Amino acid sequence: MKHVLPIIISLFLFRCAQQSSPISDSGKEKTPFFKIIYFDNYYTDFLKALKADRSDWDKIYFEKIKNGLIKEYFSKSEYYPLVRETFSYPIQDTNGLTKFIADLNENRIDIEKIISEAFTLCNKQIKNDSVTFYMIPLSSDIKEIVNKMGGVTAQTAGSKQIILTIDFSVNSWKEMLKYTVAHEFNHSYWTNINFSNNYKMTLLSYIIFEGKADSFAHSLYPNVKAPWTTSLNASEKTALWKKIMLKLQSDDQYLLASVMFGSEDYPIWGGYTLGYDIMQTAFKKNPELLKTNWTNLDADKLLELSDYK
Repeated sequence: MKHVLPIIISLFLFRCAQQSSPISDSGKEKTPFFKIIYFDNYYTDFLKALKADRSDWDKIYFEKIKNGLIKEYFSKSEYYPLVRETFSYPIQDTNGLTKFIADLNENRIDIEKIISEAFTLCNKQIKNDSVTFYMIPLSSDIKEIVNKMGGVTAQTAGSKQIILTIDFSVNSWKEMLKYTVAHEFNHSYWTNINFSNNYKMTLLSYIIFEGKADSFAHSLYPNVKAPWTTSLNASEKTALWKKIMLKLQSDDQYLLASVMFGSEDYPIWGGYTLGYDIMQTAFKKNPELLKTNWTNLDADKLLELSDYK
């Protein structure tokens, strides 16, 4: 979901084992199944290996973290190339990593409660059971922007996989965690139904993809403020739309990243703001849409129903 440049500025990471999956067998409807994997054993091994030998930091990282996690958990993920990119940046701040592990353990009960409640609420709207959440540490490279995002960032690795990163020093992380779970859940639901290996994400489909996820999350948590959905004023939205109108069918990855996350040529989070606004104007003009499963409507149709022409 929402990072900086490039289209995968997700820099995440964390532990193997430990599940939280409240299942009700007593009657009526079962609580949707999920689990949480923390990866702390991988990162503890990484820290131990560095203490023993710091001469080849990157090699140790790739052996202990990237290659191990990719092979064990993400080799069959629908968005495998993006996940590989996520784990391609060796951790440099070992003190920060040590603190993150401690903070994660200290807040584990709250994390599991928030994810459980959000996941259950999401499944009351649209169904996607048996999802795994992976907790990974924050890279110092994106700490500032994650702070502006409310302390949580995430990536949908596939139809049944969501990667989460929390900055526990940001006071709003609990509120933003539930919103982020809902946002990524919408992505995972869409992926479960619509993804194919020959699918190509265009600029328009990417903008709408994110607009759908934010609209879904806001429908569940209307009081949570997601700054990337309101990063532009009215005139700035108009200017950005005019600038990209003729590029909407492009699948150039650098362009997509620039429009969504910002660059020298494009404002930060501009694509996210446009996507959310397109969806909201479509709902306003066509209120009956809200009674349908609009997540599965294609981007061209939703654009046609909106105020954006």
